[in-house]
Amino acid sequence: MVTLRISEILKEQGKTEYWLFRQSGLSDYSSFKKLIHNETSRIRFDTIARICEALDVPVRELFISVDEAGET
Repeated sequence: MVTLRISEILKEQGKTEYWLFRQSGLSDYSSFKKLIHNETSRIRFDTIARICEALDVPVRELFISVDEAGET
């Protein structure tokens, strides 16, 4: 399974979810929260690009592969 590690990156950078929401220019905070907490089954490429730009990280930093037991 592949998950997003946005919350981890935000903690590393000392930034908040709300900060990222504002910086990324997204319009639906409810959907954004689901995305941040890996509670969604799809994500648009333009959303990935906006998040990477706001966090100043390459795309590969955004994702992590975990097995069903939760190990990386």
